[in-house]
Amino acid sequence: MSEHSLPVIVTLFLEDYVQTPNGLSKVFREAGLMNYWYPISQMPRNGQNWPLVQDMVVRNFRLLVFTSMESKEKSEGIAYQWNYVVENQYGNDGMIARSCVNREESSALNNKSKSLVLVNYFGSLPSKQLACVHNSQDLINILQTCHNAAGERWPNFVAVDFYKVNLNYT
Repeated sequence: MSEHSLPVIVTLFLEDYVQTPNGLSKVFREAGLMNYWYPISQMPRNGQNWPLVQDMVVRNFRLLVFTSMESKEKSEGIAYQWNYVVENQYGNDGMIARSCVNREESSALNNKSKSLVLVNYFGSLPSKQLACVHNSQDLINILQTCHNAAGERWPNFVAVDFYKVNLNYT
């Protein structure tokens, strides 16, 4: 890594519908991505702190993968997201000013036994035209609201629509 390059950690949250036994882990293995995989045995539990990005890069743990299927944590070694992450409601219900409620599948946002926080802020129907409004002061406001709701923790991940928009009105 040169002094000018930034370390990269890629995190995937998979809405997992793969039914083939070991099908998902097979794809990662065949793609050669297991060399970068953050092993589940090393993942912090019970609210413990995650390592610094620099330490993850040194150990070559550059890929975090979370699945929505609980059984895959034991069967394939893929982290079940609800064991590690709290998350607010997505869609229009997650965009109510001064409100930050947890998603139904998630533990309470202030549950500090889950050390990662994901904040959703996107409408139920994607709107490129509203992205600049949603992804500016409105987003800042919801981040502050969710910070308070999550026990004074800032999100590790923010999910938005159209994070990079080039609106051409000519």
